[in-house]
Amino acid sequence: MSLPILFFGAFGGVSPSVMKLASTLVTNPIAELPLLGFFVGLGLYAVLGGGLALALGEQNLRGALFAGIAAPALISNAITGAQDARMQPQLVPAQPVSLLFSTAHAQEATPEIRLPSPTPGDRPNVLAIIKADPAAANIAVPVCFLTTVGATDCVDQQTVSTGNGATVVSVPTDALGVRVAGDTLPLTGQTTTIAISAERIATSQKDFWWALGGRRATALTDVRANLVK
Repeated sequence: MSLPILFFGAFGGVSPSVMKLASTLVTNPIAELPLLGFFVGLGLYAVLGGGLALALGEQNLRGALFAGIAAPALISNAITGAQDARMQPQLVPAQPVSLLFSTAHAQEATPEIRLPSPTPGDRPNVLAIIKADPAAANIAVPVCFLTTVGATDCVDQQTVSTGNGATVVSVPTDALGVRVAGDTLPLTGQTTTIAISAERIATSQKDFWWALGGRRATALTDVRANLVK
């Protein structure tokens, strides 16, 4: 009788994660299929569920199934709580990173930008950072102001987070260029608007935590900055 108990406990252990996967694919048919890490997580929960069912001495299949389902719940809740506590803008490296695989994202309309009135004169004085697509939301991009477009040293450097609207930054008096997320661009006119685009891809490591009960997270890649004409 121990083998069926073990099997039902293992089945109960993987059931919540399998249901989560089914729900994701039904609601979003174009979502990426899970990577190897997800199935490693399923294997871990199968061992945990089956082992708990045997350790509790379950004598019927229903009890073994429920024991298996209960086993991952504690780990899942702990992982979800930890993710909530770490929620913050994802930092973009100073130089863009390109990977071999990427996913297509639907383009969304450029949000309306309301900027403060610029001061008189032709000197650049306002920089607005916006997101060009959904993948670029809630990321922190490094902004480096330059005396010329070809300069390498920053006269002022800060980190700007992308949101639903425009993030406005004051331009230093001697800056004529800016490097954003590794792309060097000129400061044009009194107001320069730069749109941030990005790609997000699934990774085996992040899918492992997804299988254990966390939210499905993606890795940020191919972050680009472009002037808005």
